[in-house]
Amino acid sequence: MIYLTYAERMIISLSTVVVLAVLIFIFILLYKKQRIKMIKTKMLTMNDVVKYKHFMPFVKYQLKQEEDFSIILLHVNNLDILAKQYSNYMVTAYLRKLAKNVSMHLTYGAKLAQTPQRDLFAIYIPKEESLDLLLLAYSMKDAANENLYIKNAVAIKKNISIGFAINDKTNTYTELMDKAMMALVQSKRQLGEVVYYDEDVATSIIDYRTVVRNLRLTTTQYKLYDTYMLATEEMKNYTLKVKVNHLEEKEFLKQIPLKDQGWVNFWLIENIFKEITSKKLNDELEIPVLLKTLESENIAEAIENLCIAYEIDPQGITVSLMESEIIASQKVVENILKLKELGMTIAYNVTNISPEIYHSIQSYHATIINLTKKFIDENKDALDELLYFAKFNHLDILVSSNENLDKVYLENYHATLYSKVSSKNTLFIDRKSQKRAKDVKK
Repeated sequence: MIYLTYAERMIISLSTVVVLAVLIFIFILLYKKQRIKMIKTKMLTMNDVVKYKHFMPFVKYQLKQEEDFSIILLHVNNLDILAKQYSNYMVTAYLRKLAKNVSMHLTYGAKLAQTPQRDLFAIYIPKEESLDLLLLAYSMKDAANENLYIKNAVAIKKNISIGFAINDKTNTYTELMDKAMMALVQSKRQLGEVVYYDEDVATSIIDYRTVVRNLRLTTTQYKLYDTYMLATEEMKNYTLKVKVNHLEEKEFLKQIPLKDQGWVNFWLIENIFKEITSKKLNDELEIPVLLKTLESENIAEAIENLCIAYEIDPQGITVSLMESEIIASQKVVENILKLKELGMTIAYNVTNISPEIYHSIQSYHATIINLTKKFIDENKDALDELLYFAKFNHLDILVSSNENLDKVYLENYHATLYSKVSSKNTLFIDRKSQKRAKDVKK
């Protein structure tokens, strides 16, 4: 029998530990190498449309590999309105069809995922020498903006916003997504124009999200107003008005930050479209539009898309202009002319009488002047001048009131009641006439 000394036993023990450590180290290296290979294989073989929980690690992996790519964020505007109109099943089916439509335009190696936000889709686009990213983004927007037919042939069409950011190899995942989100916010403020991130579009995402959160808490009230035309024949019309948090449209919009007033105004317009559609009204529709909103490049197209989506004839729409701070007055005029080309009537809300008001009415091609009974009562001395201006320029003056104005009241202003008998224009396309005042008052 061989007896080992204590020192020899210690040497053997240490040698065994070292050998085991080396083997474990080699095993770990091989495991890591194999895992990296598995991850790479998984990333390369992922489907084009993936879940967001897989999208995040995929993008982080590409960042780690210092790959050249871009992130596109596609947003379905005002999905909350759609969710009030249809069941969750219908909304989900719509979003799936939208994702399928957009996925048809993905380039090789691109990935698309619906985020937990539901109305937001994230898209990874690898760099290609011949790829025009802006053109690709517009093609995706067009695909998402199509009429999508859901169960029972229900057509849904929504306004889409797109923003994108290019990875400059200095970004973390959060930084890159934040840049894409800033571009998306700017796109939404421009009512859907595709926006690429640069320093000029850097903005506070927190301010935007605050506005979104507040909108979700708003309450809207709709009321059918009697509208009387100050003219020489009898005519009576109905106008649907909306209040938000018990405030008139203009007062509510004044509370919104200036940079967000345009898209919030559009949100308000779509709410009115939804309401008048759900009530099956067959009257002329008046929509409140801030002059600020008309600075947007896409406002005429966006309103036209709403008409298509809600099957409303543009010729039955009166665009009621509300004063607000503007910079690009020429762009406002151009968009007004586009709306008139669609068949819409332009009205101007007069809140004071001054030489500037007359200039504005003419500059913005208004054919109707909107007044309230309160305004008439407070401006009796100056009203003759306004009536003369309207008569000389062949303009109609409409008075909205909660009260039933009688002939005596209007005759004080050399006018009589007007009751509409013409049915030349029908607000809804290819629909039978429905009860109107009763439905709203219910």
